[in-house]
Amino acid sequence: MTATEIISRALKRLDESAAAPEFYSVSEALERLNMGERLYACLTLCLETTANYALAASTPFDHLFNNLPGFLVPLRVRILGGARLEPARLAELDALDPQWQKTPGAPERYGVFGFDLLAATPQPSAITTLAVTYARLPDPMTAGSTPAIPAEDHTALIDWLQFSLRLKEGGQEFLQAVPHFERFLDSAGRRGRFVRRRSLAQRYDQQPFELAAFDRSRLRKLGRILMRKPPGLVHDETRPRPDAS
Repeated sequence: MTATEIISRALKRLDESAAAPEFYSVSEALERLNMGERLYACLTLCLETTANYALAASTPFDHLFNNLPGFLVPLRVRILGGARLEPARLAELDALDPQWQKTPGAPERYGVFGFDLLAATPQPSAITTLAVTYARLPDPMTAGSTPAIPAEDHTALIDWLQFSLRLKEGGQEFLQAVPHFERFLDSAGRRGRFVRRRSLAQRYDQQPFELAAFDRSRLRKLGRILMRKPPGLVHDETRPRPDAS
């Protein structure tokens, strides 16, 4: 399905006209759709790509965003045509060698801190090309675009739209929309389990988030909170109205 088809189906389920929606604009729906696909990719790590990365000489830290479009997390890092680098945390690098930030040699370990900072040790004396396999975020969709996530998961984006478009309404409308979000999470959980099995077979360095550990009951607690009217918004008919003049 294209983005336009997904939005049209979601609006129809919300009793809206896709041609001339009254309560939810098409631009708002497209923005929410992009948000949902990005969330789906983050939860499942279902989008991956391999790209070459030029590791600077004698440099322990480097930035990833400008060189690896849509970078999310690393899955496997190798010297191009050579050995695989082992992942490590900053504390592990410090424990193994306090001087790791100025140790010359062929890279053996790497770490990614946050979503952008790459560390490598030892540091090569010349620019070294790495082959980086990584999970990525999808490119933003336009109306005619097709979601990058697997086609069999596109219906999950319809559920996401039904949920996310009604978030701003709160209260009972929010609670009625929660089952759509739960179906979205069910789909992400199935895709995540598939990706996890594949990742283990490939000996990747990262696995998808474990959705089974997510406490969904918190959503309904949030819904009950949203249904409460703040005291400042409750109109008291016994109080005198201010003079309109």
